[in-house]
Amino acid sequence: MNLDTLALAICIGSFSALAGCGGNACDDAADKVESCGAKNAGDLVDKDAECSGRTECVAGCVADADCDSITGTDPISSASFAKCTADCK
Repeated sequence: MNLDTLALAICIGSFSALAGCGGNACDDAADKVESCGAKNAGDLVDKDAECSGRTECVAGCVADADCDSITGTDPISSASFAKCTADCK
């Protein structure tokens, strides 16, 4: 592999990582909630809903949270996550 090919591969890989694979923030959030094993996955972020307003806000909360916050395993971080989602209007 020459240097130009390597540079192009790094560039494409970096862009893919930044762009995400889910299509939008709500799809990515739904995937994350599901992968965390949350029982309320469908209630938290609906992949079929339009990704705007409250749904997009909740998706942002999910993106910023870890699985322990989402599933309620860590009561302190779960409270912060719950406040974030409750503040979404």
